[in-house]
Amino acid sequence: MIAHRATEGVKSSNLGNPDTLADDNVLYGSDVFNRFDPKFSDHSYTIGANWQFMPEAGIFGRYTSTYRLPQIGQYRDNVLPTGIRSQSIEQAEAGVKFQKPWGSLYATLFYNSFKDVQFTNTYIDPATLRIVQEINYGDVSTTGVELEANLKPVPWFDVSATATYQDPKFKNYTYNTIVAGAPVTTSFDGNRPSSMPKVMASIRPRVSLIGGRLRVLGEWRYEGDKFNDDSNLVKLPAFSVFNASAELDVTQNVTVQVKGTNLSNALGLGQGGGQQLVPGAADGAVILARPIFGRAVQGSVLFKF
Repeated sequence: MIAHRATEGVKSSNLGNPDTLADDNVLYGSDVFNRFDPKFSDHSYTIGANWQFMPEAGIFGRYTSTYRLPQIGQYRDNVLPTGIRSQSIEQAEAGVKFQKPWGSLYATLFYNSFKDVQFTNTYIDPATLRIVQEINYGDVSTTGVELEANLKPVPWFDVSATATYQDPKFKNYTYNTIVAGAPVTTSFDGNRPSSMPKVMASIRPRVSLIGGRLRVLGEWRYEGDKFNDDSNLVKLPAFSVFNASAELDVTQNVTVQVKGTNLSNALGLGQGGGQQLVPGAADGAVILARPIFGRAVQGSVLFKF
């Protein structure tokens, strides 16, 4: 059996109530069904190399060219959209590594490029008062460096740390809105994507006592400032949190765990709401953003049988 995908079109109607604008443009099914069965193809490859020039040290590199094919969600509101395309992805990294029994260090330079990323913009056409859903495409790329280290000076203690700096930017990304009844195009080229910090870091010490039966872990995590919107008008402040956990093997079959997150009860906004805040948008002191969770402690008991 061969199944064909189809969706019903829409048409508008004025329901005729002169006392309100709400019924002047009501959309409902048109009894016209459009079949859609588009086909897409693409290719990907990866090239990598590693040179261990010393037993405890080496250098490495990798390049990947890949893709992301269109998703069914891109046809949810319009089954005959124009310009739907495969998203191209390039990733490259190169670095050095050093490892000894008492510790290790990795330093990596990286580059990521996402081309033809789809952005959806919805606005009201002032001439027809109809909702217009506009699909635009833009590019996002970032370069950065990541450091990762682990130190184990004694058998019962070790500490690991990571630090990342990146510089993500938009390219070929424009956004349309209505100002004073006329469309205005704004370019976001060079802006930082919303919810993406430039700096991230963490330190994770760990202690193992009583012959390894008691394990205590800690974590300090830092996330740098980020923007709430792609137009980079509202900045969300940096924040840091402290987490910790302890595990005790009471017997070979019973383990007790206590875990605490955000022990300092820090305030932080982990993700922006993404509203564009382009010219003509409503200004105000209220924004949409997703906060991190406050202090929480939980316990559990694991039974092995």
